[in-house]
Amino acid sequence: MKALSKRIQLVSLLLILTTPWAYADYKGELNQTQAQEQIASGVITAIDVRSAEEYKAGHVPGALNVPHNQIEDHLDQISHLKDKPVLLYCRSGRRASMAEATLTELGFTQLYHLEGDMQGWSKNRLPEEK
Repeated sequence: MKALSKRIQLVSLLLILTTPWAYADYKGELNQTQAQEQIASGVITAIDVRSAEEYKAGHVPGALNVPHNQIEDHLDQISHLKDKPVLLYCRSGRRASMAEATLTELGFTQLYHLEGDMQGWSKNRLPEEK
């Protein structure tokens, strides 16, 4: 019984110690107001991971376009951002989540997600570049 108790304690300790590292690269969501302020002040770089056509139709002012399925093809454009705050967004969140996983694997360390993505941005009638 003592051996089982020690094993449970060991497993619990390992979970406590390793769980924070599993999420170390994902910093959370920023709402539209926070995103606008941080982009405007140069604190964060926004990356639109939608297609080039969607980006041209309207995007967050100042955002780079790096489609989620072409990230590795654009590393020369974004590799300098590995240790800097990066805000990801797409239309509804699915592609931004995929991009976040890819960028994490590539060593990006400060990834944020735009709350509501582009749908939320447009719904709130925030400025868009075309």
